Amino acid sequence: MINTSKNPIRSIQFYFLTGVESVRVEGEDVVGRWRVHLPMIWAKGPKPGRVVEEFVNTEGDLRSIARFTGKYGPLGQTALEGQEFRVSAAKWLERQQWIREQWALLSGKGLAFPDGGELSFSNMGTSQHQVHPLDWVGFDYKRRCLVYRAATLRDYLTFDLFSLPFERLKLCAGEDCPHPYFLAPHLRQKYCSEPCAWKGLRASKLDWYYRKTGKRRKEQTAGSSNKKGEHRHGTRKTR
Repeated sequence: MINTSKNPIRSIQFYFLTGVESVRVEGEDVVGRWRVHLPMIWAKGPKPGRVVEEFVNTEGDLRSIARFTGKYGPLGQTALEGQEFRVSAAKWLERQQWIREQWALLSGKGLAFPDGGELSFSNMGTSQHQVHPLDWVGFDYKRRCLVYRAATLRDYLTFDLFSLPFERLKLCAGEDCPHPYFLAPHLRQKYCSEPCAWKGLRASKLDWYYRKTGKRRKEQTAGSSNKKGEHRHGTRKTR
């Protein structure tokens, strides 16, 4: 898979090898086999951020992990043609949680903890990532750019995340959203999709309605009480 990050000074492209088969669940692990031919997808690969977005939104059950693995390969193992692999679901989820935390930090949301503390850029320091020894960097003279080959999907996901424009990393404002992490085409976008946006708009209108009608009911109740009081008071006077 290929991802491109460009600026006025230089450009860099990076990818990883993929291609697996016979992926299945065994106990608490996901197992499978690398294909004999491992494709490098350049021009037809997913758009920048697509893989890491799908990764952070994958549900934590074994079937979902197996589905993601069948599509992109094991998380922390190098591609070896025809060789079997085994993925620990616990380690997979641990890495997913780390990537989710980085997404939240880069989006400016930060993370709150039960003890009241908060993880943010100010107390985070420098994020360091130990890459695989088989990762390598080269220069493509034809494309006139640096090329980084991630030996594992784990390394690729890290580069995929940190190469994205941070202002487009969003967390959906919708409640119970099944796809809360998303890349926003528009910077002011608050919801990941139209269904979430309509649901949020409806909730907002209902909230406004209940607040307004509740206030009116109180005013009407108070007005009715005053009229009854005046009526009683007037009755006493006539007596």
